[in-house]
Amino acid sequence: SYVRLYPNPAQDVVIVECSPVLTPAASLIIYDMTGRPMRRYAIHGTGQKIDLETLACGVYTVQFKDGSFVKTMKLVKEK
Repeated sequence: SYVRLYPNPAQDVVIVECSPVLTPAASLIIYDMTGRPMRRYAIHGTGQKIDLETLACGVYTVQFKDGSFVKTMKLVKEK
């Protein structure tokens, strides 16, 4: 399994690229730097676009979960 976000840094949209086999429970959670969850998305497949327009500029932690596979990444949102 793999997952990546691009572009990073991002402005209004980030694309989730992941292995094509996903469980129905695959999800992506964006946390602020205090660990507070800001957004939660169900991930349905590779190439899914995530709208960042309403997030403030800054650094976020993104956690992708698909069954027992978990990956944590940093995401920079800029103007």
